[in-house]
Amino acid sequence: MGHESICQLIYVSQEREQFSYAELRELQGVAIRQNRKLDLTGILLYNGGFFLQMIEGPPSAVAQVYGKIAIDSRHQKPSLLYMEHVRARSYKTWSMGVLDSSMPAWGLTLEQLLERFQERNAGLTKIDPVESIVHVFEELTKPAKAA
Repeated sequence: MGHESICQLIYVSQEREQFSYAELRELQGVAIRQNRKLDLTGILLYNGGFFLQMIEGPPSAVAQVYGKIAIDSRHQKPSLLYMEHVRARSYKTWSMGVLDSSMPAWGLTLEQLLERFQERNAGLTKIDPVESIVHVFEELTKPAKAA
């Protein structure tokens, strides 16, 4: 019996209008219901106007959901950071976990966020991209240390 392929996709985007705590929880509820139907799992990080989401599941379902996100009017400049086929899920029991940081974005634009991500990951090899990107996202939205 063959194993169904699992695809992991990670993207980052900026909100168009500020999300309230209640709106973020409502978004999570909708995502959980939809993701259970599509056999998707993942995590959504929200930090000071930035979204970073990792979605995993059957490739066709991942592509379907990301296609909707890419044209969702609540997002601006969605940028695909990572997409790979993997052997196992990272968030097996999370239909959509949400981590909401109260940390301000410190005025970073999406371009600055992506530049800092690329700079910090330039020398990395064979590190779990899911764990790495969650850590980098948290670090990138902290203020830069004075030189």
